[in-house]
Order: sequence, then C-alpha cells, then structure tokens
Amino acid sequence: MIIRDRPSTSGTALAQLNKDQTASSPCQVFYGGPYTACGITSTRWVKITKNGVTGDVAGTCVLQPA
Repeated sequence: MIIRDRPSTSGTALAQLNKDQTASSPCQVFYGGPYTACGITSTRWVKITKNGVTGDVAGTCVLQPA
C-alpha cells in the first residue's frame, strides 16, 4: 500500500508498504477521503512511520498486533 502525505488517494506518494511488512503507528485512526482497498470502500486512514517516513495509509488494509 502507498504511504501518502495526506489522507486522500490524491495525496503524494511518500513510500511503499508491501504485504507482510511492518511499520510503527501511534494508533491514530482518523477519517479522510474515500478509497477502495483490500476489497473494502472506506474513509478510515491510519498514520504510520516506516524508515523515518510518516504518512497516511488506507486503514482497511492495516492489521494491528494483538
């Protein structure tokens, strides 16, 4: 999934987070522009940091650890 500079599919791509990769998250879930990802249409986004890059990803594709 693409890490974007804002919670919108029109946001600039900052980095790529591939399947089974992990990234830190301050558990900040919020609502932004609509998208369809991982078979779900939503407006839920999650802020994450990967390799020093912080941005927003589609929340429906994010798994939180137990």
